[in-house]
Amino acid sequence: MITFVLPKERRGSSCPKKKKAKLVIPDLFRIYNINQILINKQKLMKKFLLSLAAVVLTGTFSMAETVTVNFADETTADLLPSTESATAETAKINGVDFEFINCKKGSYSKAVYLQLSGKNKTPKGSVAFTLPDNCTQFTITTGSNASVNVTVSLLAGTKAIQEDVKLDTKGADFAFEIPADYQAAGTKYTLQVTNKYNAQISKIVFVTEQGGSTLADAGLAFANAAVTVDLSQAVPANALTKVTDAAVVYSSSNEEVATVDAATGEVKLVASGTTTIKAVTEATDKYKAGEASYTLTVTDNANIVYENDGKTEASNFTFEAGEGENPWKFSDYGMTGNAFKFTDKTADAYAVSPVFDLTERIKPISITQTFAYRYLTVEQIPEYFTIVVREEGATEWTVLTAAPAPETMMSTWTYVDDYTIDLGAYEGKKIQVGYHYVADGTVCGGWQIKDILVKGKKSSAVSDIIAEDADAPVVYYNLQGVRVANPSNGLYIRVQGKKATKVLVR
Repeated sequence: MITFVLPKERRGSSCPKKKKAKLVIPDLFRIYNINQILINKQKLMKKFLLSLAAVVLTGTFSMAETVTVNFADETTADLLPSTESATAETAKINGVDFEFINCKKGSYSKAVYLQLSGKNKTPKGSVAFTLPDNCTQFTITTGSNASVNVTVSLLAGTKAIQEDVKLDTKGADFAFEIPADYQAAGTKYTLQVTNKYNAQISKIVFVTEQGGSTLADAGLAFANAAVTVDLSQAVPANALTKVTDAAVVYSSSNEEVATVDAATGEVKLVASGTTTIKAVTEATDKYKAGEASYTLTVTDNANIVYENDGKTEASNFTFEAGEGENPWKFSDYGMTGNAFKFTDKTADAYAVSPVFDLTERIKPISITQTFAYRYLTVEQIPEYFTIVVREEGATEWTVLTAAPAPETMMSTWTYVDDYTIDLGAYEGKKIQVGYHYVADGTVCGGWQIKDILVKGKKSSAVSDIIAEDADAPVVYYNLQGVRVANPSNGLYIRVQGKKATKVLVR
């Protein structure tokens, strides 16, 4: 039995006597004598030291620390932007480099916070931060009057590592874990609002580690951050450099604009628009996962026949009145037809385009425009407004289509955006398009047209169709190079012997 003497204690004015107390020893240790206990202690210490050495050798042992940035602190608050701006503002706070976009210092009941504005802001509010040490996680504290509907995403560089996180509690902590591949010192992290609400952050606490992962950076980078190319052109080279030994996988964010071979990175253009071409690599035993991207903008200028906003006479549109006065005029909102100013509120008139030369264009051919309506119902729009066409020199119009109506009419001008009409039937011709406005006294609607775009694929030169025999008969081909036995009403390639000419057959 092991005995020991308890020390004296003061309890009020009395002092207890010395007592013997029985030390209760767990059964695990009762079977060992003192020597055995010492041996076990030595064994445990040896295991610990071996484990510690292994940790050190693998380079993963590190000391975690925290860095706190309290936006409610007066000194810190003074470093925050006073107004929102789409241009980045920077500040260094507690050793952390901050970048603010559409952010500002806010306050509620004298409590100061950083506001990331999502309402009516382009781009959405964001705060970016760069730390001198590896960052493994951080926690944000929402303001006491924060929206509970706001969502945010976290990016490491351009990589979204957490998306649409809902900050659904006021005055609460929300933790963001950073994957190991993105913890390196100097990494730029961005917290960005993703919906129409404002985020309020009163404090950020960063968990950092010195050392961390020993994996090298993948070193992915495109030569150019942005590339613009026309559909008619070859895609310019945009070299990708890398350090990693991992295979690169390519992707396109919008394959309706351009596709990309996942293995080779070869880009093929599809249509005008914008897409992001991305290259990614997986982590290896030597290198971190990598990512690089560039913005590809595809234009279609070579296929544009006509383009104008329709707001001024520079559009070369003219107005032709039929019965009554002319309701058409140019305005900041586009060509506007409205007969409300007339005494009897009647009109029958056309807004007429300049001549569109389609003689060297092949299908697809189209006209796209934006319409706006007011002072009439959805059902009345196709009855009173129509889009018409005529060939150059003709006086009679042919109806292309009724004006497209929106699903519902609002109390103000109601838009139908980017409405496209097929003009393929007029391939190889010169035409004019008209917007036919009618008001009959009972219905006097408002009609606006703007952003007119006529496109048609440019015909390629016909080759390899020249006859070797100079005495060969005349042969006709359409603009696609297909032979036509009996050509009529259109543009053709006439070939006789070694001579090929373009002719218009009526």
